[in-house]
Amino acid sequence: MFSRTYYCIRVNSLSVSKAMAETTVLKTISQETFDGVVQENIEEFEMPPEEALSDAIQQFKSQGVNINIIIKEVPQDGKHKVISLILSLSDKVKDDNWEKDSTKLLLLELADELSQDLSKRYQACKATNVTDVLFRCCTMSTEKSCHQLESFKAFSALVNGQPDEATNEHIQFFISNLRECQCASTAEVLCTIFMRISTMQEMNRQALVKCGIINILMQSMEKFIDHVNVVRECCEALRALTLDDDVRVPFGQSHEHSKLMVTEHDGLQRFVKALKEHHSDSTIAKEVTSTLSKLMVRNEYCQDFIDLQGFDVLKNMVICHTKNSGVIKQSIDLLQAISRNDDVKIYLMKNGVVDMLLPVLEKYIANPSICESSFAALTTVSLRNPTHSKIIIDSKLSPIIVQAMKVHGKHAGVQRESCMLIRNLVARTREYSPVFIDLGVEELIRSARKQHTSALDDQAKAALRDLDLDVDLKTPWVGAGHGVQR
Repeated sequence: MFSRTYYCIRVNSLSVSKAMAETTVLKTISQETFDGVVQENIEEFEMPPEEALSDAIQQFKSQGVNINIIIKEVPQDGKHKVISLILSLSDKVKDDNWEKDSTKLLLLELADELSQDLSKRYQACKATNVTDVLFRCCTMSTEKSCHQLESFKAFSALVNGQPDEATNEHIQFFISNLRECQCASTAEVLCTIFMRISTMQEMNRQALVKCGIINILMQSMEKFIDHVNVVRECCEALRALTLDDDVRVPFGQSHEHSKLMVTEHDGLQRFVKALKEHHSDSTIAKEVTSTLSKLMVRNEYCQDFIDLQGFDVLKNMVICHTKNSGVIKQSIDLLQAISRNDDVKIYLMKNGVVDMLLPVLEKYIANPSICESSFAALTTVSLRNPTHSKIIIDSKLSPIIVQAMKVHGKHAGVQRESCMLIRNLVARTREYSPVFIDLGVEELIRSARKQHTSALDDQAKAALRDLDLDVDLKTPWVGAGHGVQR
């Protein structure tokens, strides 16, 4: 806890230098301390509430104090609104007034409050038993068949960014509800819960997979295929299972989960079927394609996708959604994912992948994400294959690559992928080097290397080398020399 003397710029009991010295030690504060400073500004210094709050925020930030998980609002009657709502809801759970409309309104208001900021969710968990209260609301709503959707929404808001709040009991309960769910709105919220408790929480992911969540999510997607919001949340939940983002765990199971989706749950067949039947719907096309990209973790899966006529579906999607950059990008990302298989590369080149990408690049030359993804896909299909390099060069893609480098000079990703693509195109076919040199690519590569040294220095040097241009490939030793024996 900080005393008021810590903030001595206004009072003179401490020197500024001493206060700043203390700041280097005290980097975090409690919610009570922050609220105390705001209240003191109001009472002692007679500031208006908003000015008192702004002053407290400014002081803490200037002194290097982390207030990211502090509720930055003026409390009413000593309590923040989110805390008051939780206490009111707790009382509702205990009495016989659960079925009243006031309970529904209270749940909606609490869900809205929890959705606003992580600090409110964090402080709510710290100051109250909000997780137990909301889970009790969920169980009561199921038992009494009222306020279920509102209860699930409030719980979903609570676990957003706080996956550790979910327990095995919660997981079993929500899985059971999704398995039996017949309501699209409820299914959507349940899928959102699974996505949120899976993100950055490896143990939850493994527990969900053991409970059969993969098949349940796929069945929900198929059951509610005409409800795009449900499809989107199902796909996001499935993709969350393939993440490896929990820094507390040395080795995750993301690869295994992707394999399970393919081998035990026929993921490729089911997703490709969904694309074939609903590729004209932009949301389904985007979400399913993005999920398919996460499943291409083995060489044979890429070939299986081709055998299922997946590439034909991709081409139809690109034609159907020419104006939808989101669908276009996800389609190209999937194209790159399947191109890691050498046999698939040959198939793609024989079946017009360059003709598919050329009009996309011409249309979206100003879109850095699509340029980056397209160049990455072309880099993959041209790797160690002079025949493919010739096809790409003959298609007149070279001017587009150089033009993209000019347009997106500040975008490191576009510059990096351009350098890698140029290198692949000329590394085994040096006769194509003059094509790029005549377009002025040397100056662009040197400029990109200078501007984005940490992001693409090696790629830029490799491109210059394979273009037969002057480049210093020596790496100077920058060690201190201690302990070196001659």
